[in-house]
Amino acid sequence: VQYNQFQNKLLDNIVEIIDTISYNRINDNLNSIQLYTAQTDYSHKLKKGSVDIGAKFSTTTNEGNIQFFSKKTSETIYSPNTSIANNTLYTEYVPAAYIVYKYVANKLTTSLGIRWEHTLAHSKSILYDSVYFKNSYSDVFPSAKLHYSLNDSWKLSTSYAYKINRPLYQDMDPFLWYLDSLTGIRGNALLKPEYLHQSEIKLTFKSISLRYAYTLSKRTINSVMMANPVSPSPNAVIFTKDNIQQRTIQTVAIETPYEKGNYSTYTSCALNIYQYKDNRVEYTTLKSIPQLYLYTYHTYKIPAWFTAEFTAEYYGNSLDGLTKRKPYYYFTIALSRSFLKEDALNVN
Repeated sequence: VQYNQFQNKLLDNIVEIIDTISYNRINDNLNSIQLYTAQTDYSHKLKKGSVDIGAKFSTTTNEGNIQFFSKKTSETIYSPNTSIANNTLYTEYVPAAYIVYKYVANKLTTSLGIRWEHTLAHSKSILYDSVYFKNSYSDVFPSAKLHYSLNDSWKLSTSYAYKINRPLYQDMDPFLWYLDSLTGIRGNALLKPEYLHQSEIKLTFKSISLRYAYTLSKRTINSVMMANPVSPSPNAVIFTKDNIQQRTIQTVAIETPYEKGNYSTYTSCALNIYQYKDNRVEYTTLKSIPQLYLYTYHTYKIPAWFTAEFTAEYYGNSLDGLTKRKPYYYFTIALSRSFLKEDALNVN
């Protein structure tokens, strides 16, 4: 049994100059989230595998309050901006249960699982006495894994899972968090969960692996940018979250670990294709561009001296249909050595 409570308090004092006129703004927000979770699990061992079953119940309340005040610098009294003010309440109840069967033979390992969830969700504005939505629905999420050793050198594995990804509760608060006078962040009380179909096939020769993964996401939760409807400045924008109709991710990767003596390394090279699709005018999507990804790690131990490490990661140019990203990379070089008895002191 778990209980968690989170509280966010924000008080922004903003100075904004529009057409030589100076304004003072106060953005006053309070957000409180409470999470209650209870679950029980049981595992039963079999001669060639196991059976796991479990049940879980969770409930969430998310209450947010926002007030916004404004005045000219020459004035003394702040006036409330009722177009931004709000007091929202989101409640969610989710009972769930699962069962997983795992079978282990000489060369074969398989597992089959299924999870059931029922969601009761209610979102409303207390200030305006209006309902954003009421949802009541059930979902069934199957999963399967298979791992087979062809011989001592070759191994084949594949997996499939159907999953749900719920929005962060903070992302559902219709607050306006100002980063500066022209840039703000606001939640979306209408966010819905996204559903993912994830599949993967992997071929391994000794320690070298070749992997292909495919993910199909429906109602993908993603960051978007739009004009600020309450600001008189045409350059003011808001970042928020919205449900994009569909996103696919395809990955082809090769992973090559190697170790000999005092030297060990791991390198991964992948080609990723991200593609969003949405037929709404405000989210017109373009074609995607594959992204090259490289990761490498090397370590070398010089006895009685030190250990040297090198790590590098590179993300190539990419376009997912909504956002274009330029290439970027990082690398780190590290030296470490232990001193004193039983290596009590370690210097990096």
